[in-house]
Amino acid sequence: MSVFPAQFIFLATVGLICSVPAHATSIVLARTGDEVAMAADSLQGVREGQALIHRSVCKIYRVGDVFFAVAGFAEVPNSAYDAVSISADAFRRHDGAEPGLVAAGEAVRSALLSILPVIKLEQPEFVDTEVTNKPAVVTIAAIVVENATPKALSAAIDFNSSKDGKVNYFVYKTGRELKPMAIGHHEAIDRWWNTQQKLPDMPPAYFARMSVQMEIASGDPEVGPPIEVVRLRPGVAPILPDTVGCPIAL
Repeated sequence: MSVFPAQFIFLATVGLICSVPAHATSIVLARTGDEVAMAADSLQGVREGQALIHRSVCKIYRVGDVFFAVAGFAEVPNSAYDAVSISADAFRRHDGAEPGLVAAGEAVRSALLSILPVIKLEQPEFVDTEVTNKPAVVTIAAIVVENATPKALSAAIDFNSSKDGKVNYFVYKTGRELKPMAIGHHEAIDRWWNTQQKLPDMPPAYFARMSVQMEIASGDPEVGPPIEVVRLRPGVAPILPDTVGCPIAL
C-alpha cells in the first residue's frame, strides 16, 4: 500500500441547492497478483425534504480501462458538485489510473470545499453530522489492469482533520495475497473480516461479492441487491455484470 501526496487544484462554482442526496452504498475492492475485482450494491436513496426515495441503480462507472465507484456525499443537485462527473473527467484527462485518481481526489475536495458554505447556511446540521465529523465524507475507488498489473485504488476526502479538506490516497498493486478494501457502509463486512484468522482462499470477484452480501444480509436498510461485480485479469477482456448498461460508460 502506498500513499499519494495531496495537491490543490481549483475551486468549482456552485448553484442553488434543492435537496441533498443520501449516497449510501457498499463497495468492496479485492486484489491478488493475477486479478482485481469490484463489487457494489445497487440501492440508492435520494433525500428530498423529509422523504427518502429509494431506487435501484448501477454504481460502477467506466472511463476507458478504469472502473470506478463513489461512496458518501457525492452530489448536490443544481450545482457544480458531482463527484462522479468530476472523477470521470479527471480519469479522461490523465494517462494512467494513479495520476487520474490524484486529480479526481483533489478536484472533488476542491469542489466540495467551495459548496460547503452554501450547504451550511441551508442545512448546518447536515454539515456537522455528515461532513465535518466523518473521517471520509466521500471516497472514490477504482480498479484497473495496467502493464499486466492488477491495481485497486482509493481516494478518501476528509474534512474532519482539516477545514480545507485532505485527501488520503491508497493503492494496492504488489504482492500475490488477497488484499481487500471496503468503502461506504461496511460495518458487517468489517466484523466478518475481523473474525477470520486468515482471509478465505477464493478469487477476488467471489470474495468481493460475498463481502457486499454480508452487508446486505446484516439488515442495513441503505444497501440492497442486486450486487454488480466487475472482474479484471491481465490479458483477458473484462468480465462485466449481466445488467444491461452496467457499468455506466462515461
